[in-house]
Amino acid sequence: MSSILTAEMWYDHEPILDRAKLLGAVRKRYPDATVASTDPAVPFLLAFPSLVHRFADGTAASLLVSVLNPTPRDPGRPPPDLTQTWSWPDAERTFAAHTHTLLVADLMGRVHPAGPRVAAFQSVVEAILELTQPNCCSSWCGTSSKAPKSRTATPCED
Repeated sequence: MSSILTAEMWYDHEPILDRAKLLGAVRKRYPDATVASTDPAVPFLLAFPSLVHRFADGTAASLLVSVLNPTPRDPGRPPPDLTQTWSWPDAERTFAAHTHTLLVADLMGRVHPAGPRVAAFQSVVEAILELTQPNCCSSWCGTSSKAPKSRTATPCED
């Protein structure tokens, strides 16, 4: 798996993401997860010290997951194109009503084995879904977007 993992949540309200609660939720599955950034003006970085890749020169890279601060909708930007992957009946209405988005992406992830990488990323996404209650979440596998209530334990599964 060589692509960057991403998830985008869409809201009809400004989401309030409590960073301490997010870290607490992730630590239920990854007790060693740590905060790699504390400045609220920059993306929230979660590090997974148990998921380390060692390069040939001996340097190491922990898996990092970045949670960008919520972004208000740009009124000049056209709504998303729903023709390919938005597959539930209320998709058009949901996206038309959105006021904010929140983006999650992995960093230094492509060098890590796919299974542990996706599991760590999924733990962050699931915690955010629970804490912020978005109207929908786009798939980080690029296959579809679904209303969160229809999400399964295997998020990339359609």
